[in-house]
Amino acid sequence: MQILAPTQAWSELETSVKLTLLGSILSDSSEDPAFSFMGQGELGFAATGNPDVKAEISLSAVYTDALITPPEDLLKKAYIRTHFDILRVTAGKTRVAWGDGFVFNAGDVVFGSMIPVADLSASLLRDATDWMADLYLPLADFSFIEAIILPYSPERTPSSPLIEADTLRGGGRIVTKLAGIKIETGYLFKGDAIIHNPYVSFQGNIFFDAYISASMSIPAVDPAEQDIRNGLAVSGGIYRIFSLDDSSSLLVRLEAASWPFGIWNENDAAGFGNEDRFGILLYPEITWSPSDILALQLRAMINPVDSSGMISFMTSFSIYQGFDVMGYTWVMYGDANDTYFGFDRPVTGGGLGISAGFRYIY
Repeated sequence: MQILAPTQAWSELETSVKLTLLGSILSDSSEDPAFSFMGQGELGFAATGNPDVKAEISLSAVYTDALITPPEDLLKKAYIRTHFDILRVTAGKTRVAWGDGFVFNAGDVVFGSMIPVADLSASLLRDATDWMADLYLPLADFSFIEAIILPYSPERTPSSPLIEADTLRGGGRIVTKLAGIKIETGYLFKGDAIIHNPYVSFQGNIFFDAYISASMSIPAVDPAEQDIRNGLAVSGGIYRIFSLDDSSSLLVRLEAASWPFGIWNENDAAGFGNEDRFGILLYPEITWSPSDILALQLRAMINPVDSSGMISFMTSFSIYQGFDVMGYTWVMYGDANDTYFGFDRPVTGGGLGISAGFRYIY
């Protein structure tokens, strides 16, 4: 008689900690300077020892004078990714990257990446996650098919553990490469909003990495011509890191987002009906690292239509490995009634600001 010992799963557990502490002085044209404090922390655990299975759990929270992270967002990631012979399966709460773009990405029909980001100090400006089941089938080098289903609507109020079938979101994409150009096209149906979202994206390199994406948001029931026109979104950008002779590096990035049939005249913003769909938005970024311990960064969100924007200048010193001392100076400019930015809008917390603090990543 032969006794078989049970097979025991094993893995190596990697722990990660990211903590950011910032103190700020804020002011605008109508109020005296005010002080604020922000703490942001992320704790992650990843099981990586098994090459065929990866699991990760991540907790994230932001604290000012109170916890401002919604309870449902405290769990940032919780997923299992399994590799079979010809298929990769991911289930849980995580992020997928459809389309191309660091800030603006019309191809990101899953999470949406077409409105400005309020916090330019984050290392990743788009990091939203959601619950999903994802199937990834490789076809050849640089080619694959992916299918996804997302059970929970962003507009859902968790009053019942049951999920209605007509609120599901799901779709897929196919990615390939032709003549050095990555070609991606896909589709997502949002059952909660009853909307079709097809998209296409191209990425290549001509001195700069260049990319462009376009998507449509089409009501599934009786779409009017105006609905289709207003649902067209386009984004694009260029990006490159230059390695200079003095061992320094220079990162240059420029991205744009456009609603071609959106708002191109500031006077039309109030009566458009979709006040956040401007004809064009810009995101420029320049980061110069003269040494391994010093980085200078300029980021901006610019709305040329209403002549408003936000500019952020950052200085970072890497005192120890993973430990940075940071300083920020930022300014908002524009009129008080501008949709995103405005120098003296109380809701912004101020039109001028200076922040300093620490970031530790382990």
